[in-house]
Amino acid sequence: MLRFKYFLSLLLFLNSAVSVFAAEWTNYETAVQFFQRAEFDSTIRYASRIDKSDSLYFYSRLLVGHALLEMDELSEAKELFESLLEFRLNRSYVYNGLGLYHLYKYQDSKFITKFLKRIFSTDDLEKAVTLFERAIRLDPDYLDARLNKNRALIISAHSDSLINAITDLELLSTAYPDNLEIKYYLGEAKLAIGNVQEATYIFFDIIDKNPNYSGAQLSLAFIFFDQKEYNHFSEHYMKALPGLYNPRRIKDLYQDILDIMNSEEIRTADSRRLTGQFFVEFWEKRDPLRITPANERLIEHYKRLEYARANYPGSNQTGYDDRGHIYVKYGPPDDYYRFNTVDGFVLENESWVYNIAGETYNFDFVNNQSGYILTTDLSRALVNPDYRLSFSKLQDLYNRRAHLSNYYATVSRELASVDPRGTPDYLMEVSGVLNLSSTREKVKKENLPVSVYELEMEGTDLPFEFDVFKYYEPDSARWFADFIYVLKLENLNMRFRDQYYKGKFQEKLIVWSTKQAAKNYTFENTVEIISEKNKSSDYFAGKLRSPLFFGENQMHFQLEDRNSDRFRIIQNEITAVYPENRLVMSDILLSTEIRPAQPSDNQLFSRNNFYIHPVPGRNFLKEKPLFSYFEIYYIAQAENGTKRCLIETKIKNYRTGRNLSSLLDIINPFSDGKTSKSAVSIINEMEFSESFEPVVLAFDVSQLEAGIYEFIIRVTDQRSGQSVDTKKLLYLSY
Repeated sequence: MLRFKYFLSLLLFLNSAVSVFAAEWTNYETAVQFFQRAEFDSTIRYASRIDKSDSLYFYSRLLVGHALLEMDELSEAKELFESLLEFRLNRSYVYNGLGLYHLYKYQDSKFITKFLKRIFSTDDLEKAVTLFERAIRLDPDYLDARLNKNRALIISAHSDSLINAITDLELLSTAYPDNLEIKYYLGEAKLAIGNVQEATYIFFDIIDKNPNYSGAQLSLAFIFFDQKEYNHFSEHYMKALPGLYNPRRIKDLYQDILDIMNSEEIRTADSRRLTGQFFVEFWEKRDPLRITPANERLIEHYKRLEYARANYPGSNQTGYDDRGHIYVKYGPPDDYYRFNTVDGFVLENESWVYNIAGETYNFDFVNNQSGYILTTDLSRALVNPDYRLSFSKLQDLYNRRAHLSNYYATVSRELASVDPRGTPDYLMEVSGVLNLSSTREKVKKENLPVSVYELEMEGTDLPFEFDVFKYYEPDSARWFADFIYVLKLENLNMRFRDQYYKGKFQEKLIVWSTKQAAKNYTFENTVEIISEKNKSSDYFAGKLRSPLFFGENQMHFQLEDRNSDRFRIIQNEITAVYPENRLVMSDILLSTEIRPAQPSDNQLFSRNNFYIHPVPGRNFLKEKPLFSYFEIYYIAQAENGTKRCLIETKIKNYRTGRNLSSLLDIINPFSDGKTSKSAVSIINEMEFSESFEPVVLAFDVSQLEAGIYEFIIRVTDQRSGQSVDTKKLLYLSY
């Protein structure tokens, strides 16, 4: 009886063990299936369920290690493989995994400088080959290890290594005639040694047997690109994408397009596992001519990549510096200036100018120790600490660029877009430095230091003068005035120090309105001014912002000399009139998509409960609707309490000035149906409930010819009769 109980207990234990093993084996098989489909998160999840009770744990951990490698978690993969060495099971598998770690680590550093690669990366490649050879010695029939070793030899690009790889791969191809992966690496080896014809034959043979073999399609694409057969390049590139799942190939292609991706595409790429379908959609929507077999934008992009990597080399993963970033994004500049005279005072620097859709954009680059970097301040090119000499050199830098078209229209926010996750695309159109024609002789550039030595200025008897250069603050429907001012300072209490006079001053602006309750605004700033000894006067430049209220605004500006107990006040009164009930219209935002905002939308693109999809460069496809968004402020109210406006929209060909009328107003959520159309414009009569209203209009522009157009919206307040209009340039393409 006792023996029977022992036997029953043993039977129950074995039955439980078999059940556990069956469940774990099911998890392992599921993990293998997920790995084969390149779904590595699921692979790790299922393989990690297997308990550390038998040899199946060893193989499940191998699977996790390879999944981590493909996910670029190289350090975690290395630790896992090293921990498996203690199992003393099939060490050839472990050595193969460690070899892949070193091979991937080498590949990830392929764009760092040659000097650093010689120190760090070559060592990784040699270690990879050594580990693969160790795995092959333990198991001569281990096909994966032999293939990986040949991959490493091909990457090394040494002639002896390539010949050895070709010899071994030809033997494997004979032994495994149906293995397309062996054929593929044989083609890559032939290509690396310069035998393009045989490599092309091998890749076409692979595609005949499996048209969805992405590696062969991509290799053929770039062979045709090198041969300048760009239509065939585009054809095979696009054919490679639908079946593309290899994470490392996807990573390379993603790196290629990162500079031209918009914020929404980057957000989408970050939120999901990328496959080739992402690239299919990316390039299809950028194809300018769908009726042609080739994707012209794809071809142009890879031409720019090739040029940028050859002419603007850099040490980051893209292979080019900030000049290359701008080149890939916008193409060759319309005009440029290069300063490459090394004189010990100024670093090498360049300036590029682009004329895009009627607007001018400027980019400055300075060559520091790490290469050319994009900057919004050319003073970074100065290396001499002497203040007077530096300012003289800085003036010289700008004078040398005087021939560049509208040089001072600099897009300062492009600096943040070097990291494409930094700035929304539409903000790149914002001009950070204005071309102040009336003060250009007095203030060379708005972002110069406030204290300016030897600032050139035409003679004047006025103690100072102001130049208003900007009104506008749409967020709060309040108006502000930004002022640039230049003061001529004479006989102040300057203190002698070495060969210079130095002094501290406090500037103050007091603003109030006379037609409303007193609203005071005080701007205070303490500054230091340096003047040359024996000089009777100096100039001082600055910028300040002041709110403007309805009616007459009186402003008192004063500069207090704080250098001794005796201080002096220089002051002046300015009057600015801002008329009451002035109809105000915001800038126009043109878009391919305007819809009600959702909580998940990027708040940078949401405004007044609308989501406004930004369009970099104002380039619109004709077959898509054109949306416009703008805001109207201070609409006058009629006696019956209504607020009505007429909104007239015109589109004119920018090159000829000819009015075009083939527009159809297809969406107008604020319209009351009273819409009339003429040969030259579209007029909408709208009724509003508030004195501030957002307006959304949409148009079908498919009948227009491709080209640059001027988009004009004119708003007329039916109660007061006031009118205001805003213009925008856009480019329609096929």
